[in-house]
Amino acid sequence: MKVFDGEAIPSELAWGRLTGRGVKVALVDSGINAHHSHVGWVAGGVTIHFDHEGRPTFADGYQDRLGHGTAAAGIIRLRAPEAHLYAVKIFEARLTAKIETVVAALEWAIGEGTKVVNLSLGTDNAVHRPLLEQVCQKAADQGIIIVASGEEARLHYPAALSMVIGVAMDPDYPPGHFSYKEGDPVEFRACGWPRGLPGIPQVRNLRGPSFASAHIAALCALVAEENPEADVYKIRGMLRERSFPPRSECLQKEVMV
Repeated sequence: MKVFDGEAIPSELAWGRLTGRGVKVALVDSGINAHHSHVGWVAGGVTIHFDHEGRPTFADGYQDRLGHGTAAAGIIRLRAPEAHLYAVKIFEARLTAKIETVVAALEWAIGEGTKVVNLSLGTDNAVHRPLLEQVCQKAADQGIIIVASGEEARLHYPAALSMVIGVAMDPDYPPGHFSYKEGDPVEFRACGWPRGLPGIPQVRNLRGPSFASAHIAALCALVAEENPEADVYKIRGMLRERSFPPRSECLQKEVMV
């Protein structure tokens, strides 16, 4: 396993002068610490709870007590520094939430007119597929791009849904490197490391598919800046065109040479 510092993004992947300017990006996660050095500012946000009657409630504030959402936000701020980040807090003490909370978070993001939604979460319980598919299709119909994390060759939802861009981690991919794997339920591969923390070895940092999806969500913000009317299907195609060959293909070519 390679360890990256989280900052080394190849200049050829800067995609011109794109910065995600004005693109609304919602992070459904544990909140965001807006004053963290990797974040700087947050455009807004909400914390979602359910009342005693099972109805969703939306409270002001989105302070991150786990660091997970802040790490994802740091990736997006690095790659798309002028995107407008919105924290949709659904995790409090643990990185678990009811499916109804996830759906309520997506409904909030739809209502706020966000363009990109990062879901660093998923489930392999097929019982939840219809509910997730319904709300994700609603988002796609309104031109919203949902990016969700999953695992390679597994039916993780919503990452495996056709109207969602699914992302798995490749532990050997550096920041900025991503690929598309034809036929896999979770189609994209990306770096699974967040940005490095000063004075702390990266091996002690968070890592995993949660952050791979944030890397791709940031790229979606750049593409959306350039193509504001593009829907999830068009943006998937654009990312595919700009992706690297899968690592397995690169290794095969090296052996053949």
